[in-house]
Formats: sequence, C-alpha cells, structure tokens
Amino acid sequence: MVDLDQTTLKETKYIANKYLNRFKLQGYLILRSSQNNYHIIFNRYLTWKKTIECLFKIVWKYHYYYHQEKPHLTSWAILQICKGSLTLRISAKQNKHKPTIMCSCGLSDKLISDYLAYYNVE
Repeated sequence: MVDLDQTTLKETKYIANKYLNRFKLQGYLILRSSQNNYHIIFNRYLTWKKTIECLFKIVWKYHYYYHQEKPHLTSWAILQICKGSLTLRISAKQNKHKPTIMCSCGLSDKLISDYLAYYNVE
C-alpha cells in the first residue's frame, strides 16, 4: 500500500503501473482520499521486509531521484516502520469523506479483496 499526497491521478497511475510490473504485484486499486491525495493498494501479499524494500524504492526513485526533495511519503513510511504495519484510512475522517475508488488494474483476489471486504463494511 502506498499513500501519495499532493499528486495527480496521472502520476499515481504511473507509479502504480511501474511498481506493479517491477515487483510483480499482480494488480492494484487506486483510491482518492481527498483532493490530490491517493492510496494505491496492490494485490500481492508480501513479507514485511519485502514491503519495506518496495516502499523505500518507490520513495527513493520517485521523489529523491526525480524531484530532489524529501517527500511527506518518507515521513509516512518511517512512521509505518515504527508502528510495524501499514495503515490507510478506510472510513470518513473529520470533514473528509470515505476514500473513493478511482480505478483498478489486474488481479484483485488477494489483498485488494481483503481490503474491499473492510471497505464495504464501513
């Protein structure tokens, strides 16, 4: 799962497609959590070590290499490591609506299916 703030849907799809293929993640679901803020949920379950490796490769390549800046994604990724798990919002929060499903690609029979089971309960 990846949480992207201050990005466009086009950039989000680019990142999703790139890492879908690079890490053989089988499929993805993109949700908009608020204006220009997106979540990407990949279908394949990974070990914690592999998840962190993928997450920081995305941070490095997309933000540091292309934009030469420390993104908010870095802080989020570090917080997730400290907590020992990845978390994304699935329900309404303060004045924000529940994340909206924008698009999907590939398989959705594993992690995406499990996420949607929780998402549809809310």
